[in-house]
Amino acid sequence: MSEIQDSVQIMELLGEVTIKLGGASLEALRFLYSLYYNAKLNGAGAKDFKTVMGNCAERGIAPQIMNIATENPEEIAKLEQGLKNFGMQFAILPDHKEDGLTQIMFPTDQASLFRAYMEKNVSIACKEISLNDYCDMCPPEERQRILAAAAEEARQNMTLDEERKKKIRR
Repeated sequence: MSEIQDSVQIMELLGEVTIKLGGASLEALRFLYSLYYNAKLNGAGAKDFKTVMGNCAERGIAPQIMNIATENPEEIAKLEQGLKNFGMQFAILPDHKEDGLTQIMFPTDQASLFRAYMEKNVSIACKEISLNDYCDMCPPEERQRILAAAAEEARQNMTLDEERKKKIRR
């Protein structure tokens, strides 16, 4: 799939998710969308992020973000492997401040599965946070840089046919 199609799909699904969220600000959703283009979310991270957001939009649910009380790479790798083996869809989000916490995003309908895994297999504390809280964790100057970079990337890749433009406008 082309970058343009990816961009349009992400914008469409964020539009659908916005309706479901209610409490999340448009700024927080724009920030999540911008992370998709950010260099910090490349390779497997971008694929996982796109998969989680796509699955949320398909099922008409919001993404959920949890703060995990560790930044230890070994513990995170072990947690990632365990969640994969447990059948979870998730994405580890970029950490914007060194506060000893790692943010993991997954579809809301898998929250009970996530909690069950954590209680059964991991002795690391975790706490639910909102999309707005995650957005606010990023320093304002970094957030603006990410948003500007994503806007520029989208502008460079936006060459849509008339049919697609009509669909987006609707």
